Amino acid sequence: LLYRVTPNAGRRFQAVFAAWGGGANFNNNHLNHRSIGFVDKLEAASPAPTVTFAVNASAAGRHPIRYRYANSMGYRSTMTVSVERVDGSVVTAPFQVGFPHLSAWDVWGTVPGQIVLAQGVNLITIGRSDEDTGAINLNFIEV
Repeated sequence: LLYRVTPNAGRRFQAVFAAWGGGANFNNNHLNHRSIGFVDKLEAASPAPTVTFAVNASAAGRHPIRYRYANSMGYRSTMTVSVERVDGSVVTAPFQVGFPHLSAWDVWGTVPGQIVLAQGVNLITIGRSDEDTGAINLNFIEV
């Protein structure tokens, strides 16, 4: 049985249904997440952890984005975000996003931002590079 997934434009993209790489994995051991869980292990102890979302943009240009996350490290964590086309060509060079400390892993926050997308399917990757600090759990993005 083969399924074809066609990404929709302008909506919420759950991390649990995205593509995970490195040491990133599914979990639901903290309360108050949306959907069936979240992606954790976006941390230094994991080998190059990433979460990649396929997002279909109706128009090229700047788009608002929101990241729903948990971070109870005791300090601000950073992750690296990049955007590529399906053919691997770069749409947006990697940039860092900061995720403020929250009071507990069961407390979820959102970080708003802007992201440049090409018209059509974009692969938005959020991961922890060697230049990043801390760790987060990622629940979803909204674009």
